[in-house]
Amino acid sequence: MSKLILLIFILLLSINSAALAFPNEPTSFRGLSWGASIEELKEKYPNSYEIKDDRVNTLIKQIDGTTLISYGTYLENDSISNIPIVAPIEYTFWNNQLESVHINISGDSVAMSSYNEKKMLAALEDLYGECSSKFEEPFTDEPFTRMYFWEGPVCKIMFFSNYHDKGKYDSNVFLWLSSQKISSERLAQAQKTRRSQAKQGW
Repeated sequence: MSKLILLIFILLLSINSAALAFPNEPTSFRGLSWGASIEELKEKYPNSYEIKDDRVNTLIKQIDGTTLISYGTYLENDSISNIPIVAPIEYTFWNNQLESVHINISGDSVAMSSYNEKKMLAALEDLYGECSSKFEEPFTDEPFTRMYFWEGPVCKIMFFSNYHDKGKYDSNVFLWLSSQKISSERLAQAQKTRRSQAKQGW
C-alpha cells in the first residue's frame, strides 16, 4: 500500500462524525469488548504478541502524537463471513483500552482479492445495512481504491480495498472496526495537547 493512500486512510479513519446507529452495531469482536485491556487479550489469547514498528501506529503518532500499541493474534476460526482471514488479526490499544481491530482478507491474487471484496461487502450490507458513506473516486492516479464506512455511536466500521500495481502482492482488502468512544477520547486528548503546545510563548 502506498504511503499516500495509507495517510489518506488514517485521516479518514480519524474523523468521528455524529451518526445514527446502524443495525447490530458491534460492541465487541470475538469475545473482547471495546475497552478491554491488554491483559484481557493475553488471557483470552495466550499466543498474542506485540507488533513492533506498525506502519499505521507510527503515522498516527506523527500526525497527532498519540501512542497506540498493537497485538497480533492467531485465532482458531480463521475466517469471517466464510472468507479466509490472513493471519494475524490485529488488536490495537490506546491507554490500555481496546480501540480497534484490523482484519486482513486480501487474496493471494488480484482476482481473489476482488472476489473477497465483493463477498465481504455483500455480507456487511446483510449484517449492517447500507453503508453510511463511501469513497470510490480515485485519490491520485490509483483508480482501484475504495472505502466504505458504517458509523454509529458505538462502533465505526471501515471496509477498504486497494489494488495499487495490479500485482500479486499489491492488492489489499481489509476490515477495520473501532470504538467511537475510545477513538473520540484519544482524539480529544491529542487536540488538547496540541492546543497546549500552541499556547507556548503567547
